[in-house]
Amino acid sequence: MLLVEAARQAARAACSRPDVDFALFEAEFMKLVEFSYPVDVVVTRLESHAAHGVMRVRLLHEEETLMSLLAQVKTPH
Repeated sequence: MLLVEAARQAARAACSRPDVDFALFEAEFMKLVEFSYPVDVVVTRLESHAAHGVMRVRLLHEEETLMSLLAQVKTPH
C-alpha cells in the first residue's frame, strides 16, 4: 500500500491539485521493492485518455520499472 500511496501523491503533485484522488486504478508490481531502494517516480498523462484524467505512474530503480500504475483521477465535488 505504501507504493500505491506514493503513486497517489505523485499524481496529486503532477496535477497541482492536493484534492485529486484515484477513481480507479490498476497496478502491476514487477519486482519486490525494498525500502532502502532509491526510486524515481514518473507521472505521465495519457493524451488519448486526457478527458478522463488517466495517468500512468511508474516507480523506477536504476532505470528498471518496479511498479506501473494506471489510474483515472477525480476531483471532489
